Amino acid sequence: MLLSVVVSTWRRPKELKLVLAGLVAQSLAFKDFEVIVVDSNSGDETP
Repeated sequence: MLLSVVVSTWRRPKELKLVLAGLVAQSLAFKDFEVIVVDSNSGDETP
């Protein structure tokens, strides 16, 4: 693994979907990075 991406979120489901879609669309192979999503108990539709 070359890279760890940490995404923090709180009550931002639309923005989180955009960020995750951008990470999927980039050119680095999936085996070379990990994505860690940190959600501080949003209480809304944030996945």
